Amino acid sequence: MVQQDALLRYILFFISGALATLAFAPFNLPVFSIISVAGAYLLLQSPVTDRSFFSGWSFGSGYFGAGTSWVFVSIYYHSNTPLFLAIVLTLMFVVGLGLLFAVQFWSYRRLFKQGGILGFGAIWMLFEWLRSWLFTGFPWLYVGYAWIDTPLAHLAPLGGVWLVSTAVVLIALLIAQSLLSRNLLPLAGSVAILVTGYLIPTDW
Repeated sequence: MVQQDALLRYILFFISGALATLAFAPFNLPVFSIISVAGAYLLLQSPVTDRSFFSGWSFGSGYFGAGTSWVFVSIYYHSNTPLFLAIVLTLMFVVGLGLLFAVQFWSYRRLFKQGGILGFGAIWMLFEWLRSWLFTGFPWLYVGYAWIDTPLAHLAPLGGVWLVSTAVVLIALLIAQSLLSRNLLPLAGSVAILVTGYLIPTDW
């Protein structure tokens, strides 16, 4: 039963990560970035035995597995790599990147044993920044990019994609906290962040 619960947990994390892909082109449904982040946070609050490292690895594998399908296209179609080798290389790439989320979630659970949305948000942004330069960088799938055609994009002149991502992550976490606490106050905070996008000047 414990193994079945763990497997279900990993599947849910994988799905939560994969859903983020719908926020980006060609789907362009940015709300799914909120669903993905909020889902990851809610799943991490589960009272079951802590498996944050492998939970993060599952989330990251779904996140990058669904979001970087173009890597397979580049390897197989444009490099004339044999199909089996292209699949293996793509899987290694995805699983390797997924380790970043594994360390991210593990760090969150170790540093913030009592949970908390601010800790989760800070660690998320730290690792988005880390991905921008680690091993020469992989600046794809930052959640802020999904909101480039929304009022939250008005934050970009003030802090680039980092500030937009921070706003999106905070919105997701406030919604998640509202669900956990059954309190509408955090939800009001997420609405306030969205409204801020409309109040910021658009011409700089």
